[in-house]
Amino acid sequence: MNIFNFFKNSKKKDSKNIYLPKNNNNFFEDVATINNTEGFYGFLKRLPNPDPILRATRKGIECLRSIEQTGQVATCVSSRNAGVTSLNWRIVQKNDKYKEFYDDICKHIDIYDVISSIIKAPAYGYQPIEIVWAKSGANVIPDKIIAKPQEWFFFNAKNELCFKQKGKADGLVLRPEEKKFLCPTSGASYLNPYGIPYLSRCFWDVAFIKGGVEFWTKFNEKYGMPYLIGKYEEGSSDEKIQDLLQMLNNMVQDAVAVIPDNSTFEIKEASGKTGSADIYEKYIRMFEQNISKNILGQTLTTDIGSSGSYAAGKVHAAVRADIVASDARIVEKEINKLLCWVHELNFGDSDVPVFEFWEDRGVGKDIADRDRVLVESGVKFSKKYFLKTYNFEDEDIEVSDSDNGGLEDNFAEKTDDDGFQAIDEIVDTFSDEDLEDIISDKISPIIKDFAKNKNPGEAMERLSEIFPKMDSDKLEKTLTKCLFFADLLGRASK
Repeated sequence: MNIFNFFKNSKKKDSKNIYLPKNNNNFFEDVATINNTEGFYGFLKRLPNPDPILRATRKGIECLRSIEQTGQVATCVSSRNAGVTSLNWRIVQKNDKYKEFYDDICKHIDIYDVISSIIKAPAYGYQPIEIVWAKSGANVIPDKIIAKPQEWFFFNAKNELCFKQKGKADGLVLRPEEKKFLCPTSGASYLNPYGIPYLSRCFWDVAFIKGGVEFWTKFNEKYGMPYLIGKYEEGSSDEKIQDLLQMLNNMVQDAVAVIPDNSTFEIKEASGKTGSADIYEKYIRMFEQNISKNILGQTLTTDIGSSGSYAAGKVHAAVRADIVASDARIVEKEINKLLCWVHELNFGDSDVPVFEFWEDRGVGKDIADRDRVLVESGVKFSKKYFLKTYNFEDEDIEVSDSDNGGLEDNFAEKTDDDGFQAIDEIVDTFSDEDLEDIISDKISPIIKDFAKNKNPGEAMERLSEIFPKMDSDKLEKTLTKCLFFADLLGRASK
């Protein structure tokens, strides 16, 4: 149904008049398009990638691939990608009757490989990914999900992804409704559907690092090794001079030489060049830090240097986390698009599951202490809060009849009265005969005092004062039993 029929049918059903602008035949169409733009782009059927580095080098995506393999770039790219692939993921079902179906799909395909393919988009601007479908019983499932080389594809004047198919000058248009290709992009716009690759921003830094290393190597060869000076007698022939020079070359390589008696060698160390060597090191480090900032947004997670600190490190780690979260959103968007296609092909209803990342945040002591203080101040937490914050399962928590479900008891501090009540409960388990000689109104304070002060000497003195005529062996046995109950009281009051 086209848009005009839609309005016609809506008018019949709702009897509502729609007043369209007069003399505007393009009301439901794009007017400002590349094809309609006066100038060079109006004649193009293939939009060139406007990235300035790719246009300047005329090497295409291959240039970015070579950049990705260099030392500092490779380290930062691995760090950024690991930030996404290390995240926990899950598929949230809207209808449990489809759970087994999607669980089987996740077992069939490597989700982490799919994630790794999608996060190439920020590095190269865009990443075409082909879906190879297969029949599985009465269903259709994605059998293979393969990232294809970017140079095999281009965008046309309608910003449609096209495959450079042999024999087709205009390429093969790959429309989303065909459910065949995903194409995640990063920083894409109407004027630039190819996206903005962060590897492109590292081009000049990599170039200057290579040049700096080359000059630094020459510097080390020239000033890092001592000079070998050979002396020859005045009037020596050119042949003898060349022989001496050859001996010097051999010494540099092998540190061994055979010389005539009348020839001399002198070794002279290069000095005063330490400052010059530092210039090369600082020069290279500056561009390595630029690479870290271009890819990770900061430097401290890859280059601590002399200015690193805990506070600055936390700030830099937070910046990197924001970039990782941005990449994760690209992944979620593309995988959810794939799930929509799968669900549409097999079921056709609106119960499409959702793919999402989630962070397993360990419950730190600071969170537990904060919640305890809040509970003591009268705040009441719901069961849902405990399940979410402390990663409990629903069956882990039993709700009591108290106002707050008994959950505040987990944070309440135990008082001495609680401990004394606990020891009384333990004492009740003994018979009267067992307790006759040790538990009395006189001994009970001694037990409580020892539970607090842990001083056996004082406890023994007090027992001696209370029972001056008691046998020493019996007194020691009584003290031992007192210590036992005091230990129970101490444990109960913790």
